[in-house]
Amino acid sequence: MKSQTSAESKSMKEVLENLGYKLIDNGNHWRTSALYRDGDNATALQIYKDSGVWKDYVNDSKPKPFEALIKLTLRGQPQKLEDTLKSISSGDAGLSVHKTKTLIEMEKIYDNSILEKLFPNYNFYSKRKISEQTQKDTETSTTPKNSPAPDLKTQLLHHPQKP
Repeated sequence: MKSQTSAESKSMKEVLENLGYKLIDNGNHWRTSALYRDGDNATALQIYKDSGVWKDYVNDSKPKPFEALIKLTLRGQPQKLEDTLKSISSGDAGLSVHKTKTLIEMEKIYDNSILEKLFPNYNFYSKRKISEQTQKDTETSTTPKNSPAPDLKTQLLHHPQKP
């Protein structure tokens, strides 16, 4: 599986490399050592490329935002910390700390002309001793071409018999 690196993750990568992190590309995330605690395990930290959320597996920490990693790494260097945080929040680094993607859900509406692709098929229920007339009354005989016949119970629930 190929990974796409967005503009956000390129800038995030630059910020991390400028801080001294040696990143190992693992598709949708990077692995690296925990510089903030002088860690030497090259896969201790997992940092997601799309959001910057990271987790320290050696310390078994909960996932934290990208900004928290910057603060831990630059504690004791207040000027560099301030400059880095400003560049992130102002967008100079080309990344946002957290992006929420809004998805729109819509029902699919099909044109009635699609029904022309259906044809009567009485075999499935005829083999189960259900008369063609009953199938016609409940509209169970219409099935899409090249598909299995619908379940009679489902058809009866959706198309009750006419009085």
